[in-house]
Amino acid sequence: TPGSLRKVGPSLRHLNSKVDYNWLYSWIRKPADFRPTTKMPQFFGLHEHLSDPKDADGMAESQKFEPIEIRALTEYLLNASSEFEYLKPADGVTEQASAERGKWQFESRGCLACHSHEAFPGVTANQGPDLSRMAAKVNTEKGRQWLYSWVKRPNRYHQRTVMPELFLDPIEEKDALNKPTGKVTDPAADISA
Repeated sequence: TPGSLRKVGPSLRHLNSKVDYNWLYSWIRKPADFRPTTKMPQFFGLHEHLSDPKDADGMAESQKFEPIEIRALTEYLLNASSEFEYLKPADGVTEQASAERGKWQFESRGCLACHSHEAFPGVTANQGPDLSRMAAKVNTEKGRQWLYSWVKRPNRYHQRTVMPELFLDPIEEKDALNKPTGKVTDPAADISA
């Protein structure tokens, strides 16, 4: 990775491993539709300066060609994206991923120190993005694989990320007498769920 300083925006190097065409098109068109607090500026749909009747042709041209420009940017970013090797699920896990366990892990592992989520009202952390709508962004097979890989080892995807590795190794559950129950969970899969 060139350079040593964190950039304002995330790396787009492996973008195709994370999002699909429809999400990216919508994001480029109007980023605030997905995340109202985004730092990503809106470049399209800004026609206020063309509202003068003398600029009616300019308004028509903008409205005609902007979807083509957005499509071109979307196609370019997805096609220029490098392959990303997803992490494989942990070995020895016996239990399916659970959103309920994931919510507890999200809270207890310190995710709320940086991220907010609508499931935790009153949390105003803003070091990282609000994750309330994450499912809308990564709701594909490759998106779910990416999310698992990101949660498990974020620096594999983006070497200069400020997201810490949380050491989410499988957990062998124990009963009240501290004896193994035979159940093994994967906290990274639970948080992703």
